[in-house]
Amino acid sequence: MTVTEIWERIERELEAQFPHVFASLNPGATEDEIVAVERVLGMNFLDDFRESLRRHNGQNDEITLIGRGALLPVNEILTQWRSVQESYQDWGYASDHKCVSDPGVRSAWWHSRWIPFTMDCVGDYDCFDYAPATGGRFGQVIEYWHDMEKRPVRASDFKECLSALAESLEQKNIIWMDRSGPEERWLWRTFGKLNTWELYDLMRLRQEVFVVEQNCVYLDADGYDRNARHLLGRDGEGRPVACLRLFAAGVKYPEYTSDACIGRVCTAASVRRTGLGRELMLRGIAEAERLWPGCGIRLSAQVYLLKFYESLGFVVTSEPYDEDGIPHVEMARPGKIADTVQ
Repeated sequence: MTVTEIWERIERELEAQFPHVFASLNPGATEDEIVAVERVLGMNFLDDFRESLRRHNGQNDEITLIGRGALLPVNEILTQWRSVQESYQDWGYASDHKCVSDPGVRSAWWHSRWIPFTMDCVGDYDCFDYAPATGGRFGQVIEYWHDMEKRPVRASDFKECLSALAESLEQKNIIWMDRSGPEERWLWRTFGKLNTWELYDLMRLRQEVFVVEQNCVYLDADGYDRNARHLLGRDGEGRPVACLRLFAAGVKYPEYTSDACIGRVCTAASVRRTGLGRELMLRGIAEAERLWPGCGIRLSAQVYLLKFYESLGFVVTSEPYDEDGIPHVEMARPGKIADTVQ
């Protein structure tokens, strides 16, 4: 798929879902404008990015679209490159100060063959890397932080960034937070990949529902989270409103060697009876089936939610029992692989 075709997908979804973001896209740059900047840089833009510039010459607002910030118009690309280049030449800082970089990225504070193409309000960029280290890819997209010693790789190329945006928009899995840009409405994370804010949102939501709302004093952080995949859902304003955790077979319940397990299923009171709880569970089931085709799924359900889980294909497999003062039952959703407990 060409860059122009990807942009057509993005434009269609932005116009329908986020018209203010759509309105921030500039008309395309002319070939003369592009060539003039390339001559001063002493570097040619790669074909995919040139095609993108001819479609949209950056943005006219500071609304983050991809990565660190807004897409820069071609003349602003040159302005920002010059600004950083001249600053570090004056300070002599870039050449002798090392950074913590991803494999394939030079451990330099700045390099003259990094070309910024997005910028946020504090001077951080996404850059095309025209001087990759061993193992890196020419033209890879790296993050440049003006005040932090890290230079991570965001994507292998510009088209990957655009494609990811188009896909998320089409899946209706994006929210826009003021000027901070697109964020995932639903996100899956292993425990080690949860950032500080995501972990805080997850734990706070669980405590609000399971501890405070249900008036149940128990240790929610039970030691199993580190072995789970976590799904966190947010509303249109970015607030955490739904979550669950998913375990591979045999992790939470060692006796079940073919059944995955879903637990800590909860939704905020503000979104109940809106269908979000069903969407949460359907996403959890789909992820289990994607990761472990043919597996069954088990969960421990509060008794008052029996009909909800039965509507999703779960059946009761135990007598009611008490867990932290709340009646529960074990339930299972059969898979294609039979699981027999000896």
